[in-house]
Amino acid sequence: MFPILLAASIALQAGQPGSPAGERPRDIITQVRRAVRGNTVPQLRAQWEDSLRRRPDNRRAVFWLAHIASYSFDFSTGRRLFERLAQAPDTLDHWSIHAALALGWLSLGRESFDSTRRLATRVAALAKTAGDPEARVQALTMLGFLASRDRGIAPALDFMSQAERDIPRGDLELQSLLSCVRAPILSFGGAEQAVADLRRGMAAARRSSDLWMVGQCYQSAVSVLINTSGDARVIEAYADSAETEERASRDLFGLANTLFIRGYARLARSDIAGARRVLLEGSAIADTARSLFASAWIHRFTGEIHWQANDLVTADREYNAAAAEFEKLGDVFGISGLYRRRGGLALDLGRLDEAETIFTVGLRSSESAGIVDGVYSNWIALAAVKMARNDWTGARNTLQSAESYGRAHGFAGWSQGLSYYFGLSALRLGELDRAERYLNDAIRESGPAQFLDRYAARSRLAELLVRRGDVAGALRELNGATDQLDSLRGTLDDRSLRLLVFQTRREYDESDLGFATIAAALVKQGYVADVFRLAERRRAQLLADRLLRAQVFEGAAGNAPAAARPGSPGAIPDSAGFTPTGTALLEYLTGTGGQPTTLLITTPRGQLGLVLAPIDSLQDELVRFTTALEAGSYPVALGNRLREALLDRALALLPDSIRRLVIVPDGVLYQLPFDALPQADGVPLIARFAVSQAPSAAIAMALSRRPVSTRAPRVLAFGDPTFAPASQGNVYRSAYEETGGLPRLPLSAAEARMAAGFGRESVLRLGALANESFVKQTDLTPFRIIHFATHAMVDERSVARTSLALTAGDGDDGFLSPGEVTALHLDADLVVLSGCRTAGGVLIGGEGIQGLASALLEAGARSVVATRWAVGDRETARLIEDFYRELARGEPVDEALRLAKLAARDRGVSPGHWAAFSVIGDPEVRIPLKAPRWFSLWWLGVVPAAGYLVWRLARRRATAS
Repeated sequence: MFPILLAASIALQAGQPGSPAGERPRDIITQVRRAVRGNTVPQLRAQWEDSLRRRPDNRRAVFWLAHIASYSFDFSTGRRLFERLAQAPDTLDHWSIHAALALGWLSLGRESFDSTRRLATRVAALAKTAGDPEARVQALTMLGFLASRDRGIAPALDFMSQAERDIPRGDLELQSLLSCVRAPILSFGGAEQAVADLRRGMAAARRSSDLWMVGQCYQSAVSVLINTSGDARVIEAYADSAETEERASRDLFGLANTLFIRGYARLARSDIAGARRVLLEGSAIADTARSLFASAWIHRFTGEIHWQANDLVTADREYNAAAAEFEKLGDVFGISGLYRRRGGLALDLGRLDEAETIFTVGLRSSESAGIVDGVYSNWIALAAVKMARNDWTGARNTLQSAESYGRAHGFAGWSQGLSYYFGLSALRLGELDRAERYLNDAIRESGPAQFLDRYAARSRLAELLVRRGDVAGALRELNGATDQLDSLRGTLDDRSLRLLVFQTRREYDESDLGFATIAAALVKQGYVADVFRLAERRRAQLLADRLLRAQVFEGAAGNAPAAARPGSPGAIPDSAGFTPTGTALLEYLTGTGGQPTTLLITTPRGQLGLVLAPIDSLQDELVRFTTALEAGSYPVALGNRLREALLDRALALLPDSIRRLVIVPDGVLYQLPFDALPQADGVPLIARFAVSQAPSAAIAMALSRRPVSTRAPRVLAFGDPTFAPASQGNVYRSAYEETGGLPRLPLSAAEARMAAGFGRESVLRLGALANESFVKQTDLTPFRIIHFATHAMVDERSVARTSLALTAGDGDDGFLSPGEVTALHLDADLVVLSGCRTAGGVLIGGEGIQGLASALLEAGARSVVATRWAVGDRETARLIEDFYRELARGEPVDEALRLAKLAARDRGVSPGHWAAFSVIGDPEVRIPLKAPRWFSLWWLGVVPAAGYLVWRLARRRATAS
């Protein structure tokens, strides 16, 4: 961890020996603290303001008022009064020394460390001259803390040793101050005496009856225990004690520190929701206390949370904010720890030059500050940059530099963690025997709980066997690794599973661990059914982890999603008899780094596999095609190239009876509207097939086998919600604002009425009634259709930036997240996410609409209709009405949407509108709706026009008369 930063109020306790009772700074500070604790500050301030008016030269009154202002967070007044006293008179007195000391504590964590160091150095010299050991002890303690931030542990402890020699015998307050500041520094350096020092400081604080110091020692204990103990219950207990004392004393500076330390502790054990809560509160308190130090660390750890959740946009913003504040402070320790994370983020985003620069600066900074683990980790990070550039020789050389550095500095055990990366480098260099030795070493070196590391190493061994031509051996290895992982996961309780899903990200590694390469080799050798089962097991686990991360991130109640538990072999569909008559399922397996794409084709006749071009070679054209569609154009030549690469070989193999395609995309293919691809004659594929998507073949099968409902077609419809201003720092609000904001959707109310009109005993929620709390608190199982006419936001990889926008209130912020959706209990045949931006966000290699759709399917929906990008609400209303009318005619969901889209195309509506809509889930859902005769959204345009003509005619008649 890192050393504790104490509030200014902690240390302002010393007094000049021999000072008259009531005039010592220690007595004044004690009484100010009591006034703060007892809420009598206004009376105390009035008393001393009156005293100063009567005697303007009363330095004691100035000292009182300076501390009253500081403890009341009126820092400008406190600083001005302290500076007035600190201007040394002809005869040096204890007021000027302790005013200068107060300025030091007041600036610590709020201004640059250099400015605080100058003040502390001055006080140490003045106190030595004046024979004031108490002030000197505090100044030296402050200098020790500062040294720990930018010069290393040894210089910090030198200052602490000088301070300890000057502590007057029996001075419990100063002993507790020194010990409770020094203990975290010792614990970070690995010194065993940290715990003993902490106990000594805690005992001294309790004997002194100084409740402020007791609270700060509890805070120090949390830091020490994070470094020396893994007992979360003990850490939380000490954090509770620290918070209790700091809240009672209204010590907001100390409380902000406790909260960011507590947030770090929770983050370290993957309590993401708990960490978010305390860090959010800590941010507000740090702002009030003007603690730049606490704010920097809160931004640092908040960035970590969002990085864990794959919200790279917010993580980038938080890391940059932390870096700016650490730079302002001159906190080398904080800066060096941030380099690796900021560089890792740049690496994730593909900004390789930026990542290399950050890691290089971090390496040099850590070397100059003597931070051994910083040097070591930055060497590894630089190796990762070379891996991303496919410079595998350079990567191995850099890994060897890291290994040599670790051994030279007494950390030979660290090199064990490098075996996997040495093995991967050798594999890429074609040195298969060496790669095998390293990967087996990685398996042997992994601890009992590191089964994810073992799975990664075994996956690479399977890839190695493929490269040797032993395809059957690769299949055995990968099956064995998957069985082992599922078996181990099956032994975990819900809490352990929730912790595990935030440990599945492997830094500096391909996300698929070479699976695309293995799958392609197996398919070429005829192992199509085996690849299908492996792909489905892998896809199910990734989806389950994503859903569980969503729950954990939001702190949503409920058990882990059922999919998070490894299923029995029967849960994975076989190829035989999977697809109904007229249906073909196309499942894509993609990878990065030039790996081939595999397409698995399942029809009623059986299963086939094809190896296609790497998705990397198509990504630019795919993005250009979807961008053009969204803009309203139809680039036929571009679409033809994509169809030829992704579909033509498969379509040529399909029986003539196939009229429905169920697509299971992968990676960037989630962005592609397959039904908008042109056929050879230029007509969109939608003219031939009804096309839908599914998160996996297993989910498609499970949904299709659900019993057909016989309930009345009740509809629950939400429209025109009220978008109130969000609280500061609301990540959902910021995500929406980055993609166009949250404008009101006035026509969405009419659309919701229309949808409700197709059902029986429908429920309509508009405006303030279209609120999040209703969704979360109401029994939703009676409704067969749930219709949301509102904004939605889906970031293709981020749990944290995906939500459905509703009305806020009753303690809810109005943003229904995937984690909250998975906690719902639905029995809906259909959920419609209609309106502008029901899917959108920043593409970082993503998941597409699955952010909300998968959560809705997990919650019990059978099918979901949503849009891929922003569409206008007027065009949406007409298409959605046509969709409902086709459902009322008895068409299944996919065919109803196909016909509605074709009707829109025939009306001349641009592809940017109709191509946006997609079906996810079971395409065969049928719902016995009844079309209302009394209402049509077409009249939304006709009625206003007719009204205008009537008004004009009446006006002409009035003028003529």
